[in-house]
Amino acid sequence: MEHILQTKRFHDSETKAINEHLSSGWVLLETSRSSEEGSFILLGKPTIVVISELKSIIRDYEDAGLKLHLAKHMADKFGDDHTDVDLTGRSSALKTEKYFSRYREIVD
Repeated sequence: MEHILQTKRFHDSETKAINEHLSSGWVLLETSRSSEEGSFILLGKPTIVVISELKSIIRDYEDAGLKLHLAKHMADKFGDDHTDVDLTGRSSALKTEKYFSRYREIVD
């Protein structure tokens, strides 16, 4: 079973919203019917969809040059000289390089 990070409940009359969510990766979890309120649909957003969205946002940050800003910040935090940091993955002698090695494993 998929891990779900977020859920939303919709009245069955909200077809546009339901379809928008389904087309963006949400999944149907359950349907319910109440004699007083009508039918409801419960949708869930799988973890894998959230991870994909976060990776896309990170790529946008990288495209804006913020990865280099992060590298400088992390070098300062770790006490490394940011001009010595190799972000290509060929070296892992510095703490900042080890950090970005892990970063690449997770984000790429």
